[in-house]
Amino acid sequence: MKSINSPIHPKVNNVFIHVKDLKKSAGWYCNLLGIPHNGDSVESPVYNIPITYETGLTLDDHTFLS
Repeated sequence: MKSINSPIHPKVNNVFIHVKDLKKSAGWYCNLLGIPHNGDSVESPVYNIPITYETGLTLDDHTFLS
């Protein structure tokens, strides 16, 4: 396959993960990644995991759906 020049950079800026329980999931992912977690800072509908790398991680509880 021949490579072409493109203005689109091949990287992921952010990953969205749909979850059922936002507070529980935030704690689980922070624990998994070794990131300190304060459950009081988790508010619906989304929580951005405080990652210092280039790619972000956002948990989304989809509260706007019935």
